[in-house]
Amino acid sequence: MPLTTFRERMVGPVGPVPELPWTVRPRGPRGADGIVRVAGTTEGARPAVLDLADLHVRVDGLDGERDGYAATVTAGTVSGVVAAPARVDAGFADILTTSVGGRRMHYRLLVTAGPDAFVVDGVKRVRGGVRGAWSATTTLHTVVVRVPRSVFPLAVDARGARLAEGGFDGVVVAAGVLRVRGLLRQGASLRGSVAPFLVGFVRRAVEVRHS
Repeated sequence: MPLTTFRERMVGPVGPVPELPWTVRPRGPRGADGIVRVAGTTEGARPAVLDLADLHVRVDGLDGERDGYAATVTAGTVSGVVAAPARVDAGFADILTTSVGGRRMHYRLLVTAGPDAFVVDGVKRVRGGVRGAWSATTTLHTVVVRVPRSVFPLAVDARGARLAEGGFDGVVVAAGVLRVRGLLRQGASLRGSVAPFLVGFVRRAVEVRHS
């Protein structure tokens, strides 16, 4: 399919996690496992705000194996991880791909600061059905994982591949639940092959799957 692009923002409260060991999973059907559980552990103690602002999402095409869309996050800013807003160094999004019990929207972003790198890993769980589609597609359960910066190559073009490859260890330093902000602005930012993407998006979001 021709390329589709849009911009997105997700914001929400996060709380500290006491140095929870974490392995960043390879991109794929199990890549977001465990995120929802950990994101729920900080409920009631989320004093900070995580802001994933102006994410530039490029929908590269269909993921034939998982019946969803494969996308690249080409730019954006993350606030709430380090002292100052940090630009996104690399990122991807798997949009409405199949998983156990439904579909997922899996976002993974990389930001770097000093000797550390931070992987912002988030997932939207979509179980199907018209009534729950709105909440599911606008709610991102999120963990922030600190990893050694040495995990990622110096070459900017190679960082995205390493981020998708996963298989490296770190510690969760924050977790919480983010919500999409500025949905009308996001819709207005759609460019490219918009109609086919929206038709496919809606169909997959409301489809009830039995796994």
